[in-house]
Amino acid sequence: MKRAIAAALAAILAACSSPQANPTGPSPNLPQLKTARSANLVYVSSQSTGEGEVNIYSSKGQAQAPIGVITDGISEPQALAVDAGGNLYVANSGNSTVTVYAPDSMTPSITYTSGVNTPFGVAVGTDGTVYVANAAGGPSGGGSVTEFPKGSTTPSTTLETSGESAFAVALDAQNHLYVSWFGFSTYQVAVYEYPTEGSGTGENLNLDLPSNSFPAYVLAFDPAGNLIVPCEPLTHNPPKYLAVFAPGATHPKRKINLAGMLDIVTGIVFVPGRKKLFYASAENDHDWLTLTFPKLIPRDVVNVGVPTGLAVAP
Repeated sequence: MKRAIAAALAAILAACSSPQANPTGPSPNLPQLKTARSANLVYVSSQSTGEGEVNIYSSKGQAQAPIGVITDGISEPQALAVDAGGNLYVANSGNSTVTVYAPDSMTPSITYTSGVNTPFGVAVGTDGTVYVANAAGGPSGGGSVTEFPKGSTTPSTTLETSGESAFAVALDAQNHLYVSWFGFSTYQVAVYEYPTEGSGTGENLNLDLPSNSFPAYVLAFDPAGNLIVPCEPLTHNPPKYLAVFAPGATHPKRKINLAGMLDIVTGIVFVPGRKKLFYASAENDHDWLTLTFPKLIPRDVVNVGVPTGLAVAP
């Protein structure tokens, strides 16, 4: 199943991908990381070399080189998450693990393996619950979302939907879980909401999303509580856009055109304390950047090999 997922993803990405030179980065520098922490650290996962890496940047300044690079425990990294304590969570699709790194550490302190299979998404609730979106390995033949109670590496709940693969998880201000499901037979994205942790029962929000599209590799909420879903049709018709849904709405209140801006969106994180700025990473554009919201005016642009996930330390 893992190979089938990888082959299917490679097929739908091939039309949009382009070669990129492998970047070089500095050796880990813990004193530099501690100095930069007051500026909020930006973590960007990349699959540009070998098993991949997680690059660490300071949010201050213009385009820059990483101030640290994590490779220990990393294997084809995808989504990233940071909990309230500053611990970094990395979904490793290559070896089917989620590795956790304490602040300023380059070595994993915890590794999740039980119930983890080709993970593409990871999120941490305010109560410490860890949610992992698995593209493969679900009991009914598709993917799944596994939930881990705080302090446990054994899943307590497994979520599924008719053999579809899970690619992204996100939590709103009420700690409700949102999951991006994708059907490889239909090329259709569906977003479900799970309002109660551990219930295993979710609701298809029936969002107005384009058919014949790439998976939604990230879900995000803006400071006003609107849900943001990247919509990237395979045929580029309609053009790629960010769909912004008000709470309870099924049709987007706003469609933000991505033409010439972001191609295969893998990360969206709003800048702490700033309502009109957010960070985004784009796999086929080989960069992460600061953008204004909702008008996409780029600020700083930072080159990185093949960015597959993004997170910001609190």
